[in-house]
Amino acid sequence: MNTSISTKEYIENEILTRIRNCVYDENTIISESKICEELNVSRTPVREALIHLSASHLLDKVPQKGYKVREFDIKTKLDTYYVIAILDANAAMLSLDNLKEEDYLLMNEYIDLMDIDIKYRKFESYNSHQEAFHNVYVNKCDNYALIKILEYVKSSIPTYLYHSTEGDKLFSVLRELNAQHREILSLIKQKKTMELRNFLVKNHWDAAHTDMI
Repeated sequence: MNTSISTKEYIENEILTRIRNCVYDENTIISESKICEELNVSRTPVREALIHLSASHLLDKVPQKGYKVREFDIKTKLDTYYVIAILDANAAMLSLDNLKEEDYLLMNEYIDLMDIDIKYRKFESYNSHQEAFHNVYVNKCDNYALIKILEYVKSSIPTYLYHSTEGDKLFSVLRELNAQHREILSLIKQKKTMELRNFLVKNHWDAAHTDMI
């Protein structure tokens, strides 16, 4: 566990990751005892994390059982994706003068790793690497308020990533998205501010496959 964050934050992050990777879905009962056993942590921070996620309207309380992931309608998801797109694009623009060669290399490494994830159909690993790719420039935007708001919006819905039980379809879409990651990196390196913003908002974060959100 990362000692730089509290146990409660660690538990929240783990729960959010499992929700985004579809380990926990709308049919999963998430109980204190379940989380304690899976993460080897005590009940108090687990209870605090679950209460906080419930207060954030991500989880619904199930009497006598625990919690379950709240179901969101398609409009709410699409509205949230749009906000994520705007915030992410603004972070990218603000980062342009702060990114160094080592950052470009790191982003390129994540793109290569996502190619491997797609080849071997490692969905959770792909999600982790795509999040890391975007975080390189988000963390270099030098705007703490923007970063925290983006984190909050991302955590306000179960997932902002595509998912599907149809593997061929899912990984075909992920292959397209990783090609877009290469274009994003190219625009960043060329410091094409408005082209970058438009590409992120109108292409990369545009929910073209609404049946997979």
